[in-house]
Amino acid sequence: EVSRDAQTTKPMIYYYFGSKEGLYGSIVRQILEEMADAIRIHMPSHVSPPEQVRAYCTRYLDHFLCQEEIIALVPVLFPLMHDDPHVQKIGIAFCRIRFLGIVPMVLTASLKSFYDGIGRTHVHMIVAIVMNILNLLLCWLLVFGKLGLPALGVNGAAWAAVLSGGFGML
Repeated sequence: EVSRDAQTTKPMIYYYFGSKEGLYGSIVRQILEEMADAIRIHMPSHVSPPEQVRAYCTRYLDHFLCQEEIIALVPVLFPLMHDDPHVQKIGIAFCRIRFLGIVPMVLTASLKSFYDGIGRTHVHMIVAIVMNILNLLLCWLLVFGKLGLPALGVNGAAWAAVLSGGFGML
């Protein structure tokens, strides 16, 4: 099916990419490289580091939200990870929500590196502990629908991770 859509043969795909998974990996790498280039072009170099972080986040979100193929890849790649269509459906929905938490996750990792670099490793440890406790609480609330909130199941776990990651960034 992949070779037919690409108007080539299976042996050619295996020759260049090694496997179907290698082809998908190549597509993902190309998309990520294009995203990095598009963000890099618009990064101001003459502003303070906090303004650079703000510009990066703004450009990242602009690019990410305009690139439907990034989100569209999830349904293509997820079946490679699990055969059960029900698990695929749940996993794809989870990933789409979880993508919203990428910026807070990247910023948290950047701040962790900064604090590690100046020898204050305890800062991120405290933040990580608080984030995990908050994530646990939000999962209980959103997965099972406690305290009057709707029971969202797996999607509740995704929202809990996004929200606790956003809190940790602050």
